[in-house]
Amino acid sequence: MDQQRHTQKKLDNGNRHTFPKISTHLAIEVHGTQVYSHRVFEEFQEEVKYSIDTCKSRGFSECDSLEVTTVRDANRDRNYEITYCPDTLKAACSCRMLERKGILCWHVIWIYSSNGVKIIPEQCIVNRWCKDAMRSKMFDCNGEATEDVDIIDGK
Repeated sequence: MDQQRHTQKKLDNGNRHTFPKISTHLAIEVHGTQVYSHRVFEEFQEEVKYSIDTCKSRGFSECDSLEVTTVRDANRDRNYEITYCPDTLKAACSCRMLERKGILCWHVIWIYSSNGVKIIPEQCIVNRWCKDAMRSKMFDCNGEATEDVDIIDGK
């Protein structure tokens, strides 16, 4: 357990004090560097790049305060339907990647970028993928709260 905690503290320290390289001009990618751990950001960054390269709008409709857009994946010859509410910034995609993996799919990233959304909305951020996910209390085998030690000792 001590070795796992040491490794986790080391990774947490790296996530707090370093930022990955940005590969696009989108503000939502910059926000991803501030929110996600490095490993998860790499997956998110691939989705951001894919949204720029392959996304084409196939149709658009409005129903009450919802916008429904059909997006075509040019590489896979497949359509996806995205429902977006501009008031709450809530978006849902037929691929259901956010529900399955906990990160935004390129379809939703494309919708957000098209609508000028510059940050990842709070409801789309899964806590376990965040840089500060481990800053909450940790418990030992007996259920007792351990002390939070920010200093990484030399093991």
